[in-house]
Amino acid sequence: MSGYQFFHIESYSRHGAVQKRQGRDGKISTVRKWSIWDIAEEAERTRGHCDHVDDPQPPRILYGCCPWDAANLAAEWASQAQDEKGRKLRKDGLCLLAGVASLPASRMSDWEGFRTATIEWLKNEYRERLVSVIEHLDEAHPHLHFYAVPNSEDRFDDLHAGRKAAAQVKKLGKKKGEQNSAYCSAMRDLQDRFYTEVGIRQGLARTGPGRRRATRFEWRVEQRTNMAIAKALRTGLPELFSDTDELSTLKAHYRSVKVREQHYETALQVAESREDELLARIQVLEQNIPKLCADKPDMLQRQSSATRKASPELELRQHRLVYVAT
Repeated sequence: MSGYQFFHIESYSRHGAVQKRQGRDGKISTVRKWSIWDIAEEAERTRGHCDHVDDPQPPRILYGCCPWDAANLAAEWASQAQDEKGRKLRKDGLCLLAGVASLPASRMSDWEGFRTATIEWLKNEYRERLVSVIEHLDEAHPHLHFYAVPNSEDRFDDLHAGRKAAAQVKKLGKKKGEQNSAYCSAMRDLQDRFYTEVGIRQGLARTGPGRRRATRFEWRVEQRTNMAIAKALRTGLPELFSDTDELSTLKAHYRSVKVREQHYETALQVAESREDELLARIQVLEQNIPKLCADKPDMLQRQSSATRKASPELELRQHRLVYVAT
């Protein structure tokens, strides 16, 4: 079957930033993110940096330089770059955009076409900023790694679609929630662009069945439809199916899947908006914690005083009840 699109980008710095993570037990631990050198070592299949691969094989360079040279280019750019305040870029400042594009192992016969189409799309998307594309065939699914570095006069946000959109909204004085929305919208647009030019022509679905909670039947129908559309786009066939009733059924199910996908996208946007509201309320509560802690002794004292005053009255009521009962 056709499968669904897997296209992902990530950002890295010369020195991996320290991030805090909360485990299931509630404990917070610190984790250092991979640096550009770690990424290069993993891509080059250096011993000790690719333990997740059973039989590591050297990558095949399809465009530009090797991953290690791409990391060096990113470090050179970072050494002369400045942040938004005109200061020298910190060592944990982002300087390399790295990405992955993969095809299901069951589609290995289509790998060459997918690989060629992806490289052409990357060239158009990142232009001269694209410095390297390599191929890995030693894992479960064939995939490409690509690397891009900003131009000398650029800021890193100019290279990353999501960060660029968020920065533009921030300049307008918008709040963090609106910046996050702009970021997510730009990243969805990036996925859509890749899907329009590459994914749909390879018979891939835009998203997988799990995210949309599609039934197995709906997913199989959608995959068959996607493969038919891809065939038509590649060959220009006027007729996709000999059975027009089958074609009508497939189109109807395909439309229902797309409607469901839109509903979940809307629900996701509502959830993100609700999350911003909850975060704001949490912030207000955290600001009031010191005041509540300061008022606690007075509250305990008032409670103790009220209890002492009520004790004689309670004792008198108990005596009266005993008298009545006897």
